[in-house]
Amino acid sequence: DAGSGRWSAWRDLGGGEVQDAPTAVVDTAGRVHVYAAGHHSVHHWTQDAPGTEVTARAQLTDAPTPAHAPGALPAPDG
Repeated sequence: DAGSGRWSAWRDLGGGEVQDAPTAVVDTAGRVHVYAAGHHSVHHWTQDAPGTEVTARAQLTDAPTPAHAPGALPAPDG
């Protein structure tokens, strides 16, 4: 749940169907990013600010679709 620091029950975040488990990472600004492989792209959800709800963002379509759950690491610049 946003702001509580606890995970909530599963819910539909929108953004399309996924084909494998999602991957979550926290960036250097403290925002949660979630990535999941779709049928034709990688889906991305993130927060506008730490402690806010995670919402769907543009799908990542300019890279090959992964065969498994994508990995994610924060870069030094965020």
